[in-house]
Amino acid sequence: MKRRIVSAFLALILVLTLVPLAASATGTPLATPSELTWGRDYDSGGSYTAVPGMISWKVNQPDQNSVYIKLYQLGTAEPVAETQWGFPPTEVSYRSVPGFITDWCDELGSGNYYFTVQSLGDGTTYTDSAVATSDSWTYVQPAAQITQMAHGTWDWPNATFNAPADVSLVGGYMVEWFFSETGGEMYSVGGNSWTDSSGVGGMKSTTVPDWLTDECGDGYYSFRVRATSSDITGIRNGDWSDLSPTYYYTGGSSTIVDSGICGLDGGSNVTWTLYDDGLLKIDGEGRMEDYAVNTDPGLYAPWYDYRYQIDTIEITGTVSHVGMNAFRDCGASTATITSTAPEIVLGDAAFINCASLQTVTIPDTVTSFGWSVFEGCESLERFAIPDGTTYVGCDVFEDCKSLTDITFGAGDYTYYIPSLFLAGCTSLTNVTLPDGVETIGNSVFQECTSLKSVTIPATVTEIRIYAFYGCTALTDVYFEGTQAQWDAIEIDPDGNEYLTNATIHVSEAPVSGTCGPNATWTWTEDGMLTISGTGPMWNYTSPQKVPWSGHCNEICTVKVNSGITSIGDYAFSDLPLMTDAELADSVTYIGEYAFHHSGLKRISIPVSVTAIDEFAFVACSELTDVYY
Repeated sequence: MKRRIVSAFLALILVLTLVPLAASATGTPLATPSELTWGRDYDSGGSYTAVPGMISWKVNQPDQNSVYIKLYQLGTAEPVAETQWGFPPTEVSYRSVPGFITDWCDELGSGNYYFTVQSLGDGTTYTDSAVATSDSWTYVQPAAQITQMAHGTWDWPNATFNAPADVSLVGGYMVEWFFSETGGEMYSVGGNSWTDSSGVGGMKSTTVPDWLTDECGDGYYSFRVRATSSDITGIRNGDWSDLSPTYYYTGGSSTIVDSGICGLDGGSNVTWTLYDDGLLKIDGEGRMEDYAVNTDPGLYAPWYDYRYQIDTIEITGTVSHVGMNAFRDCGASTATITSTAPEIVLGDAAFINCASLQTVTIPDTVTSFGWSVFEGCESLERFAIPDGTTYVGCDVFEDCKSLTDITFGAGDYTYYIPSLFLAGCTSLTNVTLPDGVETIGNSVFQECTSLKSVTIPATVTEIRIYAFYGCTALTDVYFEGTQAQWDAIEIDPDGNEYLTNATIHVSEAPVSGTCGPNATWTWTEDGMLTISGTGPMWNYTSPQKVPWSGHCNEICTVKVNSGITSIGDYAFSDLPLMTDAELADSVTYIGEYAFHHSGLKRISIPVSVTAIDEFAFVACSELTDVYY
């Protein structure tokens, strides 16, 4: 599919490299443009209005095809922006370029600029003119700026948005269009701008141009907007808004096959529509219904009988919960969630056994993956779990036989990788587990027969039964902790032979680092851990997450120097050889589980300490002397 280049607009965002039309060896050169001027907006009769930053020139021959404009900063040999601009004149006249030239300056900042104009011929009868050069113009970027607008919304074929509060300073608006065939990564396909100095706020809109849908066709559309200044020398253009929600366009040629409601408990808050081009669209707000699978057809999703006609699934609006078994056995190849709900839950088995599903696009607001969400999606090739995910169930990607790439985002779920999570993913060759994982559950990688290497964080303390059963290709394990930490991991011997027989690559534990906004730590070979700096230490969620965990069996004494004000949660927990701790008189607070389950026998607590949190010294069975 070709991308349309709307050069007068794309030049706002990118420095384009457009090649002028090649000159013909036999044509007549066009007359050179003249009277290149900054700050004037001419009409065809030669009258002008002063518009700071506007550029204009005189067209001396009406046979041009278009013009090529370049913007330079003084002292530079190459243009800083350039574009080809259409609208050839029908007579000798003055021409003025709309606001994009000033937007260039706004993007580039203060400086001295000049521009060139070249009339372009048709390449046959007329060849290109000589290049005309303007005088320079000094642009000083103002500090004030028009308010950034919130993202717009769709009222197809109109794109709508709210004008900014400082609307009296607005001279117009710009919109940039984005497109994706699958609903994945959106790319810019052009845009347009218009003047609007009415000073009236509220809702504004612009119509999707015909060229956009003609050349992009069916797919997902989005846009962003910005307000332009009425005086670029007095106030800057507004920043671009965020992208709008996407809209799936089918060219108006598709017809509805069936439709209905699918909200929780039969509610009308969520609706479904199936089109004859294979699009199943889920729209509305809140929760979808959860569906069961048994001999009662009434418990199936209402589109289940059409499951092999479905090619694309789109979930839009503000749908917050994708129902259990919602798309079981569907033939879709693409699923896209464009819902703008602040948190989205994927229910158990929502896409189970969608054997043709290749691409799934979800927003970062998906926080929960139910059991078996993508189990049996044999064509799914890659997936990224968003940052902020708080829950993942068992069997999520079981038997995704084409899965070659799985990325784990940072999230609260990462302490435990649940049972059968990636079992049967026979195309996986390399996996990196995220930092923070403590337990690798039962059969997580069972029958991942192509798995050659796995990276395991130092936080892991337990690997359960059959976690690596059948991983016949596994040769290398990259453990991000020390040999001592690896040896301390509780590995179930049943079904993990391929793991333990692989080559284990361990890391050297760091001997220093940071442990607070302005706090540092140092470990020395005599077994001393020293905390220095000022202010609080960071809190940790487990003993495995402290940065000195690689020396947990090599720390005998802890010394907290003057300047440190608080001892973080779990800071010195599970240090079995630590017998002594000395706290400086700047410490005022001792955090939760700070010395939990350590070998502590003696500790000096200064009178400056005013609070000791719960369980700070729990299971310190050797503690006999406290100096206060």
